[in-house]
Amino acid sequence: MSPPLFFASPERLNGENLLSRGEIYHASYFDVILPDDSGDRPPQANLQFPNVEREMTALLESSLIPPTVLIELVLASAPDHVEIEFPRLQLQPGTKYNAQNVSGPLLGRRTSREGFPKGIICPSYFPGAF
Repeated sequence: MSPPLFFASPERLNGENLLSRGEIYHASYFDVILPDDSGDRPPQANLQFPNVEREMTALLESSLIPPTVLIELVLASAPDHVEIEFPRLQLQPGTKYNAQNVSGPLLGRRTSREGFPKGIICPSYFPGAF
């Protein structure tokens, strides 16, 4: 597993990096469409960023597991306080890239496919509960 990459929008920061909660977020141009709030499907977002140095394209092509993306909205005036968080979004196979841009859909977990209840509460597993 590779170390996480931290990016911040330079339009809001005058091209300067941002220090937030002890991590340096590198100023990088990107466009993001935030996840929608539809009850009939998992949250879906879209991410697009320039493919100038081709490093991200090489990283995406070499990855066997789809990258997991965390989107956090913070204010430059209060960088240690997260306003909104969209955790565990995965880059989907429909990712497109060319010489200028990389863009792809981000999809949240499908909780409707998870078993309920998660585990069985019985005396053999939880003797103190009975």
